[in-house]
Amino acid sequence: MKNFNEFVSNDKRVEKTIIPLGDGMTICRKL
Repeated sequence: MKNFNEFVSNDKRVEKTIIPLGDGMTICRKL
């Protein structure tokens, strides 16, 4: 999970949103 989060945060082609449900849910969309 940590590797995925680092990939998503470093990839400028990915639009991401964190939703505060439970521990947090990340919704990603590749542009």
